[in-house]
Amino acid sequence: MNQTENNDEITLDMLDEALESNLIDEVFGFSEGTVSTNNNDDDIDLQIPPEVFGNGFDETIPIRDPKWEDTDWIEEDVTWLDKLPDPPDSLKYPYSYFKMIIDDAIIKNLSEQTNLYSAQNNGFSLNTTPQEMEQFLGIYLFMSIVKMPSYRMFWSNRTRFNPVFETMSRNRFDNLRTNFHISDNDLMLPRDNPLHDKLFKIRPFISSVQNNFKKIQADEFCAIDEIIIPFKGRSQMKQYNQNKPHKWGIKVFAIASISGFIHDFEIYVGKGTLPATGSGLGISGDIVIRLLETVPKFKNYKVATDNWFNSYNLQCHLKFSGMLGIGTVRTNRLSGCTFKNEKDMKKSGRGTYDTKVDTTNKIVATKWYDNKFVHVVSNYKGIQPLDEVERWSTAKKKELLYLDQHQLKSTTGLWVVLTCTTCSLSCIELIFAFEDIIYV
Repeated sequence: MNQTENNDEITLDMLDEALESNLIDEVFGFSEGTVSTNNNDDDIDLQIPPEVFGNGFDETIPIRDPKWEDTDWIEEDVTWLDKLPDPPDSLKYPYSYFKMIIDDAIIKNLSEQTNLYSAQNNGFSLNTTPQEMEQFLGIYLFMSIVKMPSYRMFWSNRTRFNPVFETMSRNRFDNLRTNFHISDNDLMLPRDNPLHDKLFKIRPFISSVQNNFKKIQADEFCAIDEIIIPFKGRSQMKQYNQNKPHKWGIKVFAIASISGFIHDFEIYVGKGTLPATGSGLGISGDIVIRLLETVPKFKNYKVATDNWFNSYNLQCHLKFSGMLGIGTVRTNRLSGCTFKNEKDMKKSGRGTYDTKVDTTNKIVATKWYDNKFVHVVSNYKGIQPLDEVERWSTAKKKELLYLDQHQLKSTTGLWVVLTCTTCSLSCIELIFAFEDIIYV
């Protein structure tokens, strides 16, 4: 049975109209006939323009079997088709940028929920205001910079810290700290409910911060990776990874651009982090698709991922949904792509590479020998141009020149953006400072 007859969203008339209007040629550079309507299993090619699939990612995109060949990769024009907004007329103060993320609506919700919890728990309201709540948060930020064994020492006669002491009394700070809340506890579903949200107590804050991050336009080059927010409080979400600089913390998946800003994130809560999808990409691929929702499609935005996220199927999904992707990849995710024997490549020395091109779905994969073998797959960037890089030779005890590929440089360069996200992350870290609140 023809696949198009089973799809209410993609009809033969829509495909014919797309062919007649040359939309496919404009977007992908392919000639007519790329979209076929035979009764084969391959009856719909993936080269379908955004007007058919819409602006998001379509879970029903059929990926045809790859055909890996030892041929040259033909570079296409991937010039960025978007632009960043004009810079502000005058420099803003750090407080102004902070308020872009932690806006007045967030502060107002904090004061209202704190008053509500106080009334529910104590029978009277603390009558705190948004202005006082800002002072309360500011004191916590001071305490994260000026370290003391006990927070009460900021008000002690011998260790008094005037910026805190003169802003709020210790008793008032204690009352706010004890009653501080973000959500109405009466609305929380029990743990055995399938719809129970582990992040319920901080969900309004997370959602607001996410929406504010999305308002910051992404740059041309983006990267998606996991981040560990250091945290040793009480939480079922707390992760331990002995290979990380901060071994205990909350795992967050984030997308950041070369500007250094995070544009979206998802906090890992275990099972149920994301709703189940039919994409066939697994949780790692679904996270990439979810985080790219905020990035415009078919504008030649480039995104890099590491081998936990990346796969051949993901690159196909990105390509046919209007995103350019690149990243390292595990060999069992290359959909049958085979390279030269590792033993033979080692004989040729460091800098040796082998590249294969999937001529069906236009994907390029490369195997490169450095200290170890590195595998890279992309839907837009091949190995050219080649360049020379210095690598330390243990045998000869000196730096030697080896061939390096532009494909690998592009991957490494895009990952660098995630090292510049301290400013954005501080807004997420703020909420985890209240350890007694997020016991979920």
